[in-house]
Amino acid sequence: MSHLVRTVVAMCLVAVASAPAFAWSKAGHQTTGAIAYRVLKKESPGTIPKVVAILRKHPYFTEAHRGINNKLSSWEDTCRGLTEDEQNEFLFMMACRWADDSRPDVKFYPKSDRVEAQHYINRPFKPAGQPDTVKLVEPDEINIIRGFSERLTKFKTATTDADRAVAMCFVMHFIGDAHQPLHTVSLCTTEFQVVDNGKQVGDRGGTRFMVRGSEGGRPINLHYFWDGLITNEEDFRKNQQVAIALLDPKLNPDFAKEKFADALAVTDFERWIDESFQLVPKAYYFNDKLLSGSIENANAGVLPEGYSKAVQPIGFKRGVLAGYRIAYTLKDVLGN
Repeated sequence: MSHLVRTVVAMCLVAVASAPAFAWSKAGHQTTGAIAYRVLKKESPGTIPKVVAILRKHPYFTEAHRGINNKLSSWEDTCRGLTEDEQNEFLFMMACRWADDSRPDVKFYPKSDRVEAQHYINRPFKPAGQPDTVKLVEPDEINIIRGFSERLTKFKTATTDADRAVAMCFVMHFIGDAHQPLHTVSLCTTEFQVVDNGKQVGDRGGTRFMVRGSEGGRPINLHYFWDGLITNEEDFRKNQQVAIALLDPKLNPDFAKEKFADALAVTDFERWIDESFQLVPKAYYFNDKLLSGSIENANAGVLPEGYSKAVQPIGFKRGVLAGYRIAYTLKDVLGN
């Protein structure tokens, strides 16, 4: 692993140990956007102006909103002073994180549509040795698989530029979320039998699995920890540099495109979810032992030494793969 990426890893782990991140973290989504941009720039440069033209019709291109570092600005204002190439990459990065930035906006998150639930799917995971009293609950029908399908269709068929831009941003974001293992699961154990509306729903993707990064550290939930594995930086250029480093085959040969040949041959979104779900044990176990966690902050378990180092490459790999798949999805839709 390169010196640059090792430095980024260290920064991420310090941040995660002290405070919650966002979702894949917003910064993580920015990085997947930069990866997608650079993949297209190399392999399908003609797709980039098509994407950018759509994003310039997005409501947030001109409307001020809370974005990077929670500052109030529009995409157009924020990218002033950048070169054309940098502006284009910036728009890709903002598009990928937009579905988190817009959560407070009822125009895009009406309660009746339950858009929040479209960022994940709570497939039950019951570790070996748990008693029969621990029940499994099937995922809600409103989930990321349905959400992605609906947004992809909208992206292809929307009759207004703004609607198409919004749908495209959801597609880009949901592909990122699909590659975070804890967006696919709900752990069901004797400790995590949280009842919601009369149902046992488990730990809801680690959001109720409280841990500490170190002894005496601030309690965070495991989902937030995993969300921050790529990066927690808000700075555009720092996340751009993370993407550059991850895509450099000399610095990170394990993330070279040829290493993803089999994965990139898989184009079905639900199978991407399956891939993440197969990684779930790596999130909850370390050295064949289930992590210590609790619903209560006061009883939050301490992540074992070596856990962060073990799972960090998983976050990087899934982020790079998400970037490739975002790029190829855009190319496929806009090339037809």
